[in-house]
Amino acid sequence: VRPRPFPVPLALFTALLIFFLAFGVRLLVLHDSRLEAARVQHAVADNYRHGARLLAEGGAAAFFGKSSPLADPDTLGHPPGYPVLLALVSRLSGAPDVTGAEEAARVVQLAADAGAAALLFLLVAELLPLAAGVVAGVLVALAPQFTWNSVLPLPDTLAAVLVLLAVYLLARAARRPRLTTVVLAGASIGVSCWLRANALLLAPLLAVAVFLLFERERRKRYALAIVAGAVLVVAPLTIRNALVFRSL
Repeated sequence: VRPRPFPVPLALFTALLIFFLAFGVRLLVLHDSRLEAARVQHAVADNYRHGARLLAEGGAAAFFGKSSPLADPDTLGHPPGYPVLLALVSRLSGAPDVTGAEEAARVVQLAADAGAAALLFLLVAELLPLAAGVVAGVLVALAPQFTWNSVLPLPDTLAAVLVLLAVYLLARAARRPRLTTVVLAGASIGVSCWLRANALLLAPLLAVAVFLLFERERRKRYALAIVAGAVLVVAPLTIRNALVFRSL
């Protein structure tokens, strides 16, 4: 294990400062551009809300039922992670409908995106000097494009955070090899696929990277572990689709 060039408490404290900086900036952007953001891809956002309402009303049975409106690809034309999040926040917050819970879900989304800035700092600090990580984290915290994307009622930001988490976990495992960390990296990729399908082939790509990062005796085991972590998380979606659409 390579020794760390900086104290862990200092890194965690810096990550916390970057998180609060990023979260504050995103709250200001949300306050300034709430109405404008609601008009971006409004048809797709409405589709997510409709799916969330159906999930909130019917629960898991609606998701797996062949006769449910959710079995119509036009109703649930995207991965179901974002509607599931909206429905879950609606139930936990006690809001009368999904629209009322959307503000709470938006705060969760802003916090996750602010966490991405802190996560990027930790990732860069794993590989480069601490100062480079600080610069990277602060730039992400203040970048207009990132802050704008975080306030949109779309799952892209959340999916990106999970991909970044997977890369960070792999970097951690390269420093301190643990099978559990590698499996979690693959699982993080799998969860991101519940939100957006873009990262579907990223787990095999990271498995190739394993052969460059780890010693020979760990390579095959860790490569299989990262793919297995992603497959186990994505598998329920595949099984559901096979059950629902088999006779359609």
